[in-house]
Amino acid sequence: MKQEIRIESWKLAWIENATVQEKNICLKTPAEVQASGYPTIAASVPGNFELDFMREGIIDDIYFADNSAKYQSLENLHLYYFTTFTYEAKEDADSVLVCEGVDTVAEIYLDGEKIAFVENMFHAHSFSLKDLQEGEHSLLVHIIPAAIYARQFEVPAMCFGMKYNTDSTEMRKSASMFGWDIMPRIVSGGLWKPVKIVYVPKSRIVHPFTYTHHFGHDYESAYLKNAFHIQTSADYITDFTVEITGKCGDHVFTKTHRPYTANVRFDFYVENPKLWWPKNYGEPSLYEMEIKLFYKGVLCDSVQYKTGIRTVWLRRTSQSGDNGDFCFVINGKDVFVMGSNWVPTDAFPSRHNEYTLRGLEMVNDQGCNMIRCWGGNAYPDDVLYDYCDEHGIM
Repeated sequence: MKQEIRIESWKLAWIENATVQEKNICLKTPAEVQASGYPTIAASVPGNFELDFMREGIIDDIYFADNSAKYQSLENLHLYYFTTFTYEAKEDADSVLVCEGVDTVAEIYLDGEKIAFVENMFHAHSFSLKDLQEGEHSLLVHIIPAAIYARQFEVPAMCFGMKYNTDSTEMRKSASMFGWDIMPRIVSGGLWKPVKIVYVPKSRIVHPFTYTHHFGHDYESAYLKNAFHIQTSADYITDFTVEITGKCGDHVFTKTHRPYTANVRFDFYVENPKLWWPKNYGEPSLYEMEIKLFYKGVLCDSVQYKTGIRTVWLRRTSQSGDNGDFCFVINGKDVFVMGSNWVPTDAFPSRHNEYTLRGLEMVNDQGCNMIRCWGGNAYPDDVLYDYCDEHGIM
């Protein structure tokens, strides 16, 4: 019931930091950027600015020879991503501007008004558009050079980093972009995920989550816990009802619940569940879940996702040798882990998903049943987790 519209047709301008500081430049609208006379090119969103520079012939292939070192001279650039879009309000929905990935430190201007200062590339930034008039509007994202912004933070003596990426410890930006043994230093910037207008129901389900608490005798039943938040302006939460359905092959269960608070918690048993098993131990059975939200009997929202019925326990001791133990236990069974480390598939996060499925197919082909998501990366998209769930990879 959610509707998303991507904001397209972006342009990009850039100015060196010394010039911005010396002239006290503060550009807030596309018109101001275009009138400033600084160079402007078409921008890819999602994207990273170096990729646009390569496309336009401003720089050579950054992966060739020692170009990644030479183009560290680009680390001082202020980036100005800008566009215009047409906004249409919907009576039955709330509208939200969502910047899914801003890399990293940025000021966001809507029609020349600053609506946010952000400094985290890992999560989406959302802004209500409830007071926005219908018609054409401008959007400008001023990205501040991360390598220069990081200088204001003093890293404590007992906080460690490699000599070329210590600044990354104080920023919510992929550490690998500052340089790593597996990655060139390319402290990039850009809108690395889409920018959208999202229309959501006025009464809606937020952050649904289902997990297995425990099993009954001989795994003949599973005790599931469900949690989500109801976002609404209605006076009484008790006017809502919830229906949850799970389907895996020919096995279907349905439960209903009347919530008492906006933070909904309810539990139930599922008889004869189909269990999710890791690769080499059984089928990775997944239930197609749907939660429907009714207000006074009228459907107002529904969400769909998949989940596996399983329990996970890490058994460990503080001893080594024959008396020590470190074992993942899935559904009560010890599992021998064969795994791989998941690192960035490209130096530019906007291109990660171009290679994700290829990498996962290699992992699966090698018989791996676990992936370690390396902490210096950006968070993988759902495409990785969905593939792993479907192929029995933890």
